[in-house]
Formats: sequence, C-alpha cells, structure tokens
Amino acid sequence: MIMLDNKNRQYREMSKEDMKKMAEQGAAAMASMREQLKNMKPEQRAQMEKAMGQSMAGGLGSIDGKPDVFEAKNLGKSETVEGRQCQLWNMLRNGQPFTEMCVVPFKSLPGSEDFGKAFKGMAESFGDLAKSMPGAGETAKAYAAINGYPVRTRSYDTSGKLQPTENVLTKWVTEAIPASSFQVPAGYKKMQMPGRQ
Repeated sequence: MIMLDNKNRQYREMSKEDMKKMAEQGAAAMASMREQLKNMKPEQRAQMEKAMGQSMAGGLGSIDGKPDVFEAKNLGKSETVEGRQCQLWNMLRNGQPFTEMCVVPFKSLPGSEDFGKAFKGMAESFGDLAKSMPGAGETAKAYAAINGYPVRTRSYDTSGKLQPTENVLTKWVTEAIPASSFQVPAGYKKMQMPGRQ
C-alpha cells in the first residue's frame, strides 16, 4: 500500500508484514489493558469501561476479552437508490446493528467480473492481517455473506437509531487505468511510517 502526500510531495509504504505487525501490536496493547483492568477496584474498572465503551474498534473485541460477534442480517426489504433496486441488510455486532446497507448483486454493476476478482484479491492480501486480529476473520465472513455491493450505507447511533448522514453510490464507470497510476510520482520523498525506524 502506497500513501501519497501531494501537498508535501512525500509518500509512505505499508507492506503486508507492516500491517501484520500493527495488528499484533494492537492485540498486545489490548491484552495489556485487560491485565491492568483485572487489578483495578470495581469502581475504577466501571469508570474505565464507561470511558472506553464495551466494544473496541479494529476488531480487537471487548475489554473483558470476549471477541466481538459479527453477523449480516437480511431485512427482507428492498428500496430504490439512484435508480437501482437494492436489498436492505444490517450488519450486527454482538446482536446490535451498527450499519445498514442497501445492496445490489455484483452482476448488476458494469465490470462486475473484474470487480469480483479485485475483492477476492484484496481478501487474500489481508489474510495475514485478519489472522492477527481477533474477530477480523468473522467480520470478513459476515460481509461476504451479503454477496453484493452496497449502493447506500447508513450508520446507527448508540441508541439504535439511524443517523441522518449516508453514503450513496451515484455513478459507476469502467475504464482502463494505466500502470503508471500506481507508481510514485517523480520527485516525491519516501518517509517512514509512524513508529518505525
């Protein structure tokens, strides 16, 4: 993965090994935090849990050590988004909805064959990362169960209500992209990722 900073004409690279190490470091930090919580007084632990929230970001599970359980639920309803009929799905974490998606089959989109291959390639590339993050593999399985592409995505707030903002696919095109688009522009300086020497 190459990240460009066009303003400062710089770039950073992240390899599969880098991503795996980051996941391992995050998991280790979470384990250390759980050990610290064990030694806290009940009232201190309660305050910490309230401040942090029971579920942690990044697929690291809850602070009590239990992995998050992800599930994709077909709501049995369809809507029309930008002229495309789509099926409503909820993504659940520990039984609570956190994302609603209106999904169309891959085959309904231009270039669907190449798109499907790209998704599969990405899943394979991030395989090692998923192994290093508790619950990440199950999360990927839940998203794969939808077997389509979300043309509209909305998030739920902590009370279970849909938030007013949404992401909507308005245009889809297929085009040939030259290999040069994936090369670092001339004159850009390579920078180290934060935390690396």
